[in-house]
Amino acid sequence: MSTARIDAHHHLWHYTRGKSAFLDAEEYTAIQQDYEAQELGELIEIHGFDGTVVVQADQTLEETRFMLAQAEQNAFIKAVVGWVDLGNPASIEVLESWAGHPLFRGIRPEFTGDAVLVPEHAEVIAALERLGLGLDLMAFPGEIGTLVTLAGRHPDLSINLNHCGYSEHGDDSLEPWRSEMRALSEQTDVTVKFSGVMWRLPPHWRNDLLFQAFDHLLETFGPGRLMWASDWPHMEAHSNYAEWTSLSGDYLSRLSDTEQAAIFGATATRTYRL
Repeated sequence: MSTARIDAHHHLWHYTRGKSAFLDAEEYTAIQQDYEAQELGELIEIHGFDGTVVVQADQTLEETRFMLAQAEQNAFIKAVVGWVDLGNPASIEVLESWAGHPLFRGIRPEFTGDAVLVPEHAEVIAALERLGLGLDLMAFPGEIGTLVTLAGRHPDLSINLNHCGYSEHGDDSLEPWRSEMRALSEQTDVTVKFSGVMWRLPPHWRNDLLFQAFDHLLETFGPGRLMWASDWPHMEAHSNYAEWTSLSGDYLSRLSDTEQAAIFGATATRTYRL
């Protein structure tokens, strides 16, 4: 039986100015519109994917309810990564309620770096760990070490680093990203989403430095801890589904069928219990 191909990170939204601050920025003019599940369903069919994981794009409980409803209505959405306020103890009751939903798998806060480690967040993060839910996180070069600390505090928590740790925001030596990612791979069980690199990609990164970053991810994390994702429709501001699928697919074609299957689906299937 072949492994299902999974897009492990995308969004859906009904755009309203003022709802999501990042979307109102001038650089995102191209994506200041609605993006519906039907459109994504057509894209994943064209590019040979069997299912997806939808991730929050707004910091409200209503956003998570919206995504759960979309997942219930669209069978290709296999899991939901929502949002709660990590600093609010009342979020524990919300998580306990959602933990019983067959498609809810965890949350993603919008902040990066040391914010995840503040004492006010510890109680809700401990609840995620207790409930078997995951924590998706964003971290830029210079911040990635915070995930090592977090994993040490919560050894049974499933932690997923989004978008390659934003490798393109390091310098041309790939530092400090290179060293931080090696330490993360050696000291934790964190998985990494193979995505997001088309966002503000410096022109001279295509494709030499980009592929150096990919090489480092394969060397340190291996296919079993990497999962392919589109970051659609966010990536439409700078690229498109076809370009990223083609670029990443050409790069990963050097791997064995088993290794490609891990990155394109098996890692996400295991991580999100699809």
